[in-house]
Order: sequence, then structure tokens, then C-alpha cells
Amino acid sequence: MQNTLFRINYGNAVSTLPARAFDFIISGRATPNDIKTLIVACSLPPDSANISVLAEKTGMDPDSVIRSVGFWENVGIVTFTVADSEDTVKSGSDSRKKADITAAGLTESRDNPAATEPVTASETTAEKPGKILLSEEMPKYSGSEISAIISRGGEKTSKMLETCQQLIGHLFSPTETSTVIGLQEWLGLDADYIVTLFAYYVEKKPRCNVRYIEKVAVDLVNKGITELASLDSYFKNLEVYDSLSGKLRTLAGIGGRTFTNKENQYINQWISMGFDFDMIKAAYEQSCDNTGKFNFSYANTVLENWHKSGIRTPDDAEKEKNNFKAKSKASKGSFETDRFFSLALKKSYDKMSGK
Repeated sequence: MQNTLFRINYGNAVSTLPARAFDFIISGRATPNDIKTLIVACSLPPDSANISVLAEKTGMDPDSVIRSVGFWENVGIVTFTVADSEDTVKSGSDSRKKADITAAGLTESRDNPAATEPVTASETTAEKPGKILLSEEMPKYSGSEISAIISRGGEKTSKMLETCQQLIGHLFSPTETSTVIGLQEWLGLDADYIVTLFAYYVEKKPRCNVRYIEKVAVDLVNKGITELASLDSYFKNLEVYDSLSGKLRTLAGIGGRTFTNKENQYINQWISMGFDFDMIKAAYEQSCDNTGKFNFSYANTVLENWHKSGIRTPDDAEKEKNNFKAKSKASKGSFETDRFFSLALKKSYDKMSGK
């Protein structure tokens, strides 16, 4: 029985599946619904396969068809031609249901093996400039290039795409898939980094989209934040900044005014020095006591002096002030130590401010 040959009775019609699809089918990565969707799509006339037709032919609900088509799209087997001009098409939307679906492998020639060979890494990876600017366009990756990149990246890359789609709440369009692949290929970001980026901004920013994530990623790379550890630190600092800036806005009576670039630099510097709101409030009080108002530059001088002296709490700052008063009183007798302390600090502030 093992040596028995058999023939397939094709009848008067043959449907062709893309050769690359067999790896996903045999390995079990494609679900039964994925396989059913692809077989039906390949059996339909060119440019006639859309979500509604596939749902009718397979007996599946439209959302299930969309998920299966999304799987084949992510691995480069299927491409969408969307009827409208929207770049982002949400799962189950009319525009997604009207999208034409083409199996990328159907036009590959059996007589030309080179036509089905995967594109090499050197062909799919664009050269990255030393400094990436927001105005520069990220390379656009074709379906075959994306397929080759996913194949090379293995489960980690395909899982990254799947997770990012789940986080943002819809299946990626071809343009969006190309962009996310570009974050990995062009910017050189790790899959875990990209997933963390999506997770953070989808939660923090209403109506977050892939274009916004791309802009943030380029900005982070320009700042040298390219590793997951540095990204985590950056996000922690953002959380501290949001909390601190809100309290400082209330304390200083700034109201709804946007902080200036210089003020933001001061706040970020205080965070980097490890000061919490209580210490900044103490510096604020010194600024008001000695100058009659709150001054960011003056408060910065106070905090820099504390940082250099290892003063980390308001109690430490008060002790330092009292010690200074005691030393001044011992050396100057009846001299007004409070006024001397204020003048000394103001002199330091004026020196740093170039006055």
C-alpha cells in the first residue's frame, strides 16, 4: 500500500495556491479558517475576491474572514486594493469589506523558479542615514519584501505584527504593515521595543495611529533611545514629568499656559537630578523668599547647588541653611545672616545667568 501511486482528478478546472502558502499550512501556523479563506480566494476570478464574497462562499462571518485575510496579508501572500482613500481601515468596516484581495503568489511562473525565490536581506533593508529626520520618507516595502523579512525574522516578527494590530484595534493596511516593518528594518528597532511603543501610546493617546507611532519612533531614534531599557527609562521619566509639571503648574500659578522650551529643560533637568516635587517646592519657596517671585532660573540654581552638596530632602536643605547661618553668625557676629545667605545665593544665580 505504501508504494501505491494515486492520481488527482482535476476535472475541467484547476485552482492554484501560492507556493509560499504551503509552509504555513503544513506547519500548522495557518488555522483551518485561514486555509479555507485562501482556497476560496484563489478559486475566484481575478479582482472579484472581497470580504463580503469570501464570507458568503466560506460560510464564515466577515470578522473571521478579515482575521484570516489579515494573517495572509501579514506574511505577504495576500495584498489589499482598498476602494476608498482611507489609509486605515478598521476591522468589519464597509471599506474593508469592499477591499479587493489578490493572492500575491498567483502570478508567479512555475517555469521561472527565480520568480518565487525569497528576496535577500540586503535587498529588503534600506540604508539608514546617520541622522534620521522627520521629513525623510521611510522606504515602502512590497508584499514579497515583507514576506521575506517575516520569514527571516521568524515567529518574533510575525508575533510583533499580530500584537501591534491587536493593540491598535484593527488589521493593518498594506501601508501600515510596511511602516511597522520599517520600524524594525530601517530604524533597527527590536520587536519588543516596537510592541512596547505601541502599548504605551495606544493607552496614553486617544485615536493613536501607526503614522503617529512612526513619528515618535523616528524622534526617539534621533535622541539615541534605541534600546528597550532606555525606552523604559524614557517612559518612566515621562510619567514623572506629567505628574510633576501638573503640580508645578498649580504651585506657580501658571494655569493653562504651555511651558516654554527653557522651562521644560529645567523641569527635565530636575527630574534627571532625581528631585521630587517636595524638593522643587522647597526651591520654589526660596525663590519667592529671596526674589519676591518664582523664577525658574533661580530655582534651578538652588537645586543645582543642592545636587552638588548631596542634599536630597527638604529637611536636609533646612539643616544646610541653618548650618550656614550658624557659621556666618560665628564669623560675622551680629551680621544679618538671613540676608547674607540670600545675597550669596542671588550672587550665584546672577553669575550663572550672566548678569
